[in-house]
Amino acid sequence: MNTSALSEQYRCAYCGGEISGERVAAALTRGRKPTYCSGHHRAAQNNALSYLRRHGRENPHVRIDRRSMAFHRLIATKIETNPGIVARARDNIDRWSSQGSQEAYLDEWRRILSGDPREIAQFLRSSGQRATRLRQSSPFTGVLSREERAAIMRAYR
Repeated sequence: MNTSALSEQYRCAYCGGEISGERVAAALTRGRKPTYCSGHHRAAQNNALSYLRRHGRENPHVRIDRRSMAFHRLIATKIETNPGIVARARDNIDRWSSQGSQEAYLDEWRRILSGDPREIAQFLRSSGQRATRLRQSSPFTGVLSREERAAIMRAYR
């Protein structure tokens, strides 16, 4: 079974990311439709649905994380076509440091931004806890146009 072709057909219901071919194949073998790219996202979606049932609205933190993921998926795509965008993020980190910020996240971003642009794009699309946390202090300010940001903001109100 060609698992890479399978993964292109399914998107995670939580983050919109691609579901791995192995996860797709495993779900289909069990007679189920693949829905999440990770067990963590299945649990997060269940928590989000529970919040919705209790409060009658989506958990605002979930919405913010999903919106941030959408911003960074678009940034990742831009990095793949224009790796020079990474230099802009490095400049932002340097500027924040020169203004006296000594936050630990700056060092984490420096390590990430020292990697290959494809690895950086992959990290930006990552659904892991570290990526989710670091997207809250993203050095990619100014990369998206006003129109791109507005479209994502409207989609995740």
